[in-house]
Amino acid sequence: MKTISKEEIIAKAYGEHWETVKDYVDENGWCRNRKIAGFYNKLIGKENHPKINYWFRPLSLHGIENNNGWIKIVENGSNLPNDENFNYKACKLFDDGIWELMKGELDAKRVSEYYNHNLITHYQPIVKPKPPLY
Repeated sequence: MKTISKEEIIAKAYGEHWETVKDYVDENGWCRNRKIAGFYNKLIGKENHPKINYWFRPLSLHGIENNNGWIKIVENGSNLPNDENFNYKACKLFDDGIWELMKGELDAKRVSEYYNHNLITHYQPIVKPKPPLY
């Protein structure tokens, strides 16, 4: 199964402007060149870096640093979860960019089983809320 890479997602987000900015874009899609900082006005739907002036990127890249919390299972499955203290959500990302969320929560053993049957490609731990203190 061929999946789209992080780099391809970034290039697609910049669209027709990619050739102009590609030499100034970092691994998370932030364009970081002061000389073309005014260029960002041409982008529809952009965000400014929270800490650094003159850094910008398309809004569609928000969350790319951690893949919106999803962990992509590597081909050999070596990064499958093994912590039985968590439950997980799982999904399958298809070649055309469509994704399907598995219903319900899975324990670590079920995530491994679903992966071995080619039913999922990503998972994310579910953080259980802590009880109130008062």
